[in-house]
Order: sequence, then structure tokens, then C-alpha cells
Amino acid sequence: MIRTFHPVGHGAFYTERFNDNGGKCVFTAVYDCGSKQTKHIKGAIEEAFAYKDAVDLLFISHLHSDHINGVKKMMEQCNVKRIVLPALKDEEVIEALLYNYIETTEFDNDANKFIADLLIGDFGATTIVQVESYGMGSNVSIRVVDLDSIDGKLASGTEIVIKRLNWRYYPINLSLNNSESIIKALSKVANIPTSGIYSNGRLDYKILKKIVEDIGISECAKIYKEVFGYNHNRYSMSLVSMATVCLSSKCKRWCRKPGNTPTRCTTNCLYTGDFEATKEFDALTEIFEKFDIDYAKIGVLQVPHHGSKHNMNIDMYKSGKICVISANSEDKKHPDMLVIQHVQQNNSIPVVVSEKGSSIQRFLIPLCL
Repeated sequence: MIRTFHPVGHGAFYTERFNDNGGKCVFTAVYDCGSKQTKHIKGAIEEAFAYKDAVDLLFISHLHSDHINGVKKMMEQCNVKRIVLPALKDEEVIEALLYNYIETTEFDNDANKFIADLLIGDFGATTIVQVESYGMGSNVSIRVVDLDSIDGKLASGTEIVIKRLNWRYYPINLSLNNSESIIKALSKVANIPTSGIYSNGRLDYKILKKIVEDIGISECAKIYKEVFGYNHNRYSMSLVSMATVCLSSKCKRWCRKPGNTPTRCTTNCLYTGDFEATKEFDALTEIFEKFDIDYAKIGVLQVPHHGSKHNMNIDMYKSGKICVISANSEDKKHPDMLVIQHVQQNNSIPVVVSEKGSSIQRFLIPLCL
């Protein structure tokens, strides 16, 4: 398997491609597909995939433009079989539509057009799978599903098994946004009842578009700031990608010894998107314990929110990990030097993947298919 962190700058586009002994790709998983600069994500997609390549699983962390504005391009380029994303709560959809409008100054941007398709729900042969949110201390039933039997809803932490590859994925949605404040605030400024943004009981993209464009982008920015302040990462679905069994007999014998912890083993990976680690890492580790996931044996970590200090939890960097950060090369805030410092102090290695092609990171994981 080749795991690639693609150079898209301030965004996220990560692929895992499993090859047979002849070098033919037999399975592909993707986590996020976006960038602040559209040309970077479109170029990366064209470089990564031939026309009509199969993408078996496309995981989406959240609906902000720098994580999804390449999805429509990917669906044109590839045969995307399944899209797995956080459960579509109304307030989170509206938050994303507003955020993307404010960021791009155009409501019908590529990210919002994809959200519009989600609201309509017509993706042809592509299956849409929503992962329900998990609250701290929730009762969970451990569920294991084979890839081919995935349905439209999954509980957080569900183990998705790809049997023929001896591989598994755990999508984990720790949503912080359980308030209807954004709906009420938008309705108040637009001087309409909250029901006015719905059609037949469902959010209506065209109605929302007219409302926010009539209000104007500066007023939308005021509403957004009033409700969310500067914390615009209210939800982000993490993903654990790991082997079902140890891939190296030597490594397996070593790991079985009490107290032994693998250092910078590149097999298992945690993708985080813009995960709110400061507040939610305890909930994430709680899920790990319930599902018997050993965090110490995850050797590759995608650092949350492009290395922002506001999404930082020092405990994430322990156990000797390779910490990949997606950020623009000239960005002075991402990654924050405090994050780099904490990564290094915990015997981990920070690696920045920028928009420059030379910054691409590939990890070769040996598998026997």
C-alpha cells in the first residue's frame, strides 16, 4: 500500500492505494479533497488518478471548502463508489455554507455546490454514508461491517473491514455543534421564521442562497462571528487507518513484549482534518479504549487544522509519531511554532507538506494480498 500526503498547501488530500503483486491498484481510499487554492487540488487529483480510476472509499472530515472543494472534480475524474462523511445536521450544513461563502466571496463555489448535491441526495451509483456523532460517555455497541455491506448510517467507531486486504478503517465523528443558534440568527437578520429556510421539511439550497446573498457577505460574516466567534472548527470526522494484523513478523514479536511501544512505525495512521483536539482528544481516546485501538501503535498522525495552536493537544504527539502538517509554504500562522516545539519535545517528527511538489510525502506499507 502507498499512503500519500499530496502537496495542496492549506488543504487536505490524502490517498491510500493498495496494489497487487503486479503493481495493479486493487483498492483506493481517500481522506478529504480540497485546498484554499483550487488549482492545487485540481492538479493533484489529475496527477494522482487516471480518468475513471476507482475510488472505493472517500472519507470527508467536514464541509469547509479547503477540505471539499475538489470533490466535484474527483467525481468527474474518478468512479467514486462511496462517500463517508459526518451526519448532515442542519446547523452544520448552514455553518459550512456560510463559512464557504465568506471565505470565497461566492455562494455557488465548488464546495457549496457539492453540499447542494448532498441536500438533494442524488449521486447516482455513489453511496452516501453518514457517520453519527459520538458524545463523551456515550454507550456504544461495537459494530464491525464488511465494506460491501455498508449502509447509509454508521455509528462513530464502526470498524469497516476490507477483508481481502487485512485492513480496517474507523471513522469517528465528535461533533461539537449541537446548537441551532446559527439558524435562529440567520432567520432573525433575514426577518423570516426559521421554517422559511426549509422546503417540504428539508433545507433548501436555493432558498438559503437567496437569503444570504440578499443579506450580503459582510452581514453574513457578522452573524457567523456572533454565533461561532473565532472557533470555526466545530466538527471534524477523524479516521483511523490500520492493519488488521502486524505486517512484519519481527515487529510482531517485538510488540508482544510487555512495555514495548513501536516508534514511528508508518503502518497505522490517524487522519484528523480540523479536529478540535484541545477539547475533544479525551473523547477520542475514550473511543480508542472501547474499540481496543492502541494509540501508541499509530505511527503517522495528520496534525489537526494545518498545525494551528488552537487545535492542539500535547498528548497527541506522544509515542514517537511522524506528524504530517498540510500548510502553505508562506503561511506564518500554520504551522504554529508552538505545535512544532511540542511535537519535537515528544520524540515525534514534524513534516510539513506544502503546495510545492517536492514536499509530497509517500509511505510504502508492505502487504501480502
